[in-house]
Amino acid sequence: MSSGQKFKESLVKTTRAISGDETLKVGFDKHASITPQGIILSDVELENPKHWPLVEAKANRLAFSYRYGENNQLISAFEKAEQNFLNAMFVLEMALAESKGVRVFKGAEKAMQILHESELDLFLQNPPTLAHQTFALSLLLRERQGESITPTQLKFCKQMQPFMDAEIVEWFHKSSFKTLDEKINSYQNLQSIIKRLNQQQNYENKAAEQQLEQGDLVEDASQSGGDILGESTQLKQLEGEDIAKPFDDQQNDAGHTLLDTNQYLQKFYYQPKSDMEGYKIYTTEFDEEVEINNWVADHEKPALQTKYKNLAQQHKGLARKLSVVLQRKLMSSLREGWLLDQEEGVLDMAKLPSIISSQSVDVFKSARHKNVMDTTITLLVDNSGSMRGKPIEMAALTADVLTRTFEKCGVKVEVLGYTTKSWKGGESRLKWVMDGRPEKPGRLNEILHIIYKPAHKAYKKCEHAFGYMLADDLLKENIDGEGLKWAVSRLKKRPQTRKILFVISDGAPVDYATDRHNKNGYLDQHLKEVISQVERDKTLELHAIGIGHDVDAYYQNAVVIENVESLAETLLSEMVKLFDKPLNTK
Repeated sequence: MSSGQKFKESLVKTTRAISGDETLKVGFDKHASITPQGIILSDVELENPKHWPLVEAKANRLAFSYRYGENNQLISAFEKAEQNFLNAMFVLEMALAESKGVRVFKGAEKAMQILHESELDLFLQNPPTLAHQTFALSLLLRERQGESITPTQLKFCKQMQPFMDAEIVEWFHKSSFKTLDEKINSYQNLQSIIKRLNQQQNYENKAAEQQLEQGDLVEDASQSGGDILGESTQLKQLEGEDIAKPFDDQQNDAGHTLLDTNQYLQKFYYQPKSDMEGYKIYTTEFDEEVEINNWVADHEKPALQTKYKNLAQQHKGLARKLSVVLQRKLMSSLREGWLLDQEEGVLDMAKLPSIISSQSVDVFKSARHKNVMDTTITLLVDNSGSMRGKPIEMAALTADVLTRTFEKCGVKVEVLGYTTKSWKGGESRLKWVMDGRPEKPGRLNEILHIIYKPAHKAYKKCEHAFGYMLADDLLKENIDGEGLKWAVSRLKKRPQTRKILFVISDGAPVDYATDRHNKNGYLDQHLKEVISQVERDKTLELHAIGIGHDVDAYYQNAVVIENVESLAETLLSEMVKLFDKPLNTK
């Protein structure tokens, strides 16, 4: 057995011992993290023995967090929070867990200090960001818990002082982390602060620009940021020391690298497996089907509703035109012909000679209408990241207008969306890693299927749902085949005779984890197989509109639009054509 393999086995045993769980699953991958299944350790630095002390320290950190952290409770409390906030919260949580850990495992303190110094070097190479602020607070939080921090670390905190957001500093001094309730309350306040900071478009560049404008950091420190060192018992070590400009000028994102840990912690969900032959799903444990009203956090709803209201106001002319034109054409197209030889109705001018010659009473005709109420339409909207901005806004507005108008005409409408819960695989991929990374795993991400408006619910009960389609953290990756199959399964359960499904998409299926670990075109091929199945099924009609995407390479009935502004009118036109088709009548 090689020395590297021996170290790896020893690392697994040590990690289990520190975690307090001898049955803990320990796996290896590029990025370290904690998952509900166990702990993932980074294998990037294993080949070089010089890096082993750092590898061991990082493993200790995760084991401390697993043993002393309150990850599950915090995940439950903040499961819909933005990633920047989650990163900051878990960095602080790991600092608290480390402080407990080094008090119990005295031999780990030196290794943890080496790790902190290594991380400090990385931060000093990059301009100040929110990540730097969080790291500085984590150092001071360790000291607050009784852990010793080095003069170099204190110097970093002093150097960060001009760049600290005053609200975050005030929050830190007022916060308590002794109980779970205190933690949740403190983190809720931090979440509000970070959300406000995230709304500033150039926030991450602000500190670097201030640094260039202010010149000397020490002289101007009292005029900016906040006094994060007010509580430090080791501040005197800094008196009289030179604290020159600490940050290199290179602009990159390396300062965020350390905050990736724990980013995949999420809730468990279940979704039935696909039965498509040749297509595999590694796990459905984390999949979710949800009504949008239950997915969007309550505190986010007012802002989304306001945003959508403003959007609707901007396009009220288009919306009114769509509604009027669609309703008029729809009602007109419902007339399928005339029933002749009726005893009452409209006088049939062709029967005038009969009136004179035989005085027949069967000289009237009545309009024959299609049974429009015997129809269900499903709008399936691609909720991938590339739809962000104008495409998803127009999709939401169009779905809203069409749903409202069709309901007036008695047509049932269902509006659905499909995306993933995570970027790059999430918990599904981590489970695969923990299981030893078996070959050809199949789909490796957690699907998120969204119900905006069920067919059986009235428009009035779902009108707010269209605004929730604009939620930024909703739009991620797209596994189209399963999304289409899900929409079809719901549509086929409807009692109406005529079933129509419209797909609105702006690109081919894309999921990073699935694409990377399966054969080329895996998701693309699955989508084509599902479409082929559906198009052979004569009980429903399948149509697609591609936004700048050649959907006719997939669907028989497809329209491609280059400009998203034409989505509404194109969809309206296609709908009218469908109802212009003659129906078989008895």
